[in-house]
Amino acid sequence: MRVEIWSEITCLWCGLGSHRLDRAVERFEHGEEVEVIHRSFPLSDGVTVGSTISVREAMSRKYGLADARLEASARQIEAMAEQEGLSPYRVLDKQVSNTRLAHQFLAHASAEGKNHGRVLTEGSFDGRYALSGAQDTDTLLGILHQVWDETHPTVLVADNDAAICGPDGCAVPAAHA
Repeated sequence: MRVEIWSEITCLWCGLGSHRLDRAVERFEHGEEVEVIHRSFPLSDGVTVGSTISVREAMSRKYGLADARLEASARQIEAMAEQEGLSPYRVLDKQVSNTRLAHQFLAHASAEGKNHGRVLTEGSFDGRYALSGAQDTDTLLGILHQVWDETHPTVLVADNDAAICGPDGCAVPAAHA
């Protein structure tokens, strides 16, 4: 099964999503058959190359949020991270910079088969389902199960002359045709 991920490497929301996806794949009984493909989703192109700004300033610029809303959003993400065992998880205390070069480096590593990290901003599961954000682990696990079941249907095989049923219907044995 292929899971395509679009992400920003410095995004703390993406980091939470990465952790949750890792947990879901670990719990998924076919996890060893899950292939994660990484796609670049840079969010910090507006930051001058070679400089850094605080996450607080970046979020204020990008979303126009006042301090009280920033604090509330950050605390919500931190609380979710703590529930996942990621503590301390400080959102607004971080610094960000332009990540274009880092995304290019990771694209090269992926092309060489050496990028094995998982981060999640938006994901596509076998081209069938798309979801956004750091969904909870149980939701991700449920999607893994649903896509697996749809792409790997159970085929019933009879030991006698009964009909054999599969994803495209039942075949009547030649003796009964």
